[in-house]
Amino acid sequence: MNPSVPVVYLLHGEDDYEIFNFIKSVKSRLGDETAQEMNVTWVENGKFNLESLRSFVSAVPFLAPRRLVILENSSKKIKKKDLQEKFLHLLNSIQPSTALLLVEDSTLKSTSWLLKWAQKAGEHSFIRNFPQKNRESFARWVMKTVKDQNVEIDHEAAMLLAENVGEDSRMASAEIEKLLAYVNYSRAIEAVDVENLVAFGSSEGDYFALINAIAAQNNQQAMKELHLLLSEREPISLLSSLAGHFRLLIQVREVLEDGGMHKTAADTLKIHPYRAKKLFEQAQKLSMSALEGVHRQFFEYDRQIKTGRITPILALDLMVSALTS
Repeated sequence: MNPSVPVVYLLHGEDDYEIFNFIKSVKSRLGDETAQEMNVTWVENGKFNLESLRSFVSAVPFLAPRRLVILENSSKKIKKKDLQEKFLHLLNSIQPSTALLLVEDSTLKSTSWLLKWAQKAGEHSFIRNFPQKNRESFARWVMKTVKDQNVEIDHEAAMLLAENVGEDSRMASAEIEKLLAYVNYSRAIEAVDVENLVAFGSSEGDYFALINAIAAQNNQQAMKELHLLLSEREPISLLSSLAGHFRLLIQVREVLEDGGMHKTAADTLKIHPYRAKKLFEQAQKLSMSALEGVHRQFFEYDRQIKTGRITPILALDLMVSALTS
């Protein structure tokens, strides 16, 4: 084992899909599925303590070059300074035969005790941030992902796809696979392909149809559209995307009240004309006070989800029910 190989990998940020892919690539270096199963330990939340972690990282790899131990959100779990010092002492003592992946579900601040340690640990540590992509960087990621399959996608199409999936890498990957099959890997993907195939909601669940049903106060149709979407997307991801959609509706409503049209909204908000037109049609049906009320309610449900008072699915059901009552 090369003594300079990183031992502790600090992976932090909001893009869980890219973190998952990184972990997958590290696991693949251990060998086949049997080798991975024998040499990968994912520490469960309820089982975490320093002694059990010491046992995991001290175990000898079995028929593989290294063992892999994965621990989530240690910076949030270890609050007391004395425990932090013991934890860091353990990190310093881990041998190169083990790779410890510390996975943090948000970008660490520069003041983080864990990040500070990793920055000073030299070759013993590896740090990578996986931040939530903004729209432009997400479009570039889409273009690179498509190019890796020896196909091109123009910038306008990449931006349209980014708007559709709300910077959700996992959902974007699924849509990219469909688009590649759609063009048969034989020509460039254009904006019209995204409009035809993705069109802000698939054939199974239509994002705009949900908002239209809400605007029409049609509870039955809104619930139907909601659960079609839930069959395709994780509840928390859908809730986040809905919140972003209503934020855009507020901005489009402001353009409308200032006398602008959907082309003005597209230019002002830098969104695709197709989406701007659809948003403008919906903003005409919803008052500013109603939109702002929905926006506040999203914040309240987000707080209740994070404090464990409500599940994301229940929050979505209650939100749609309230909006259509």
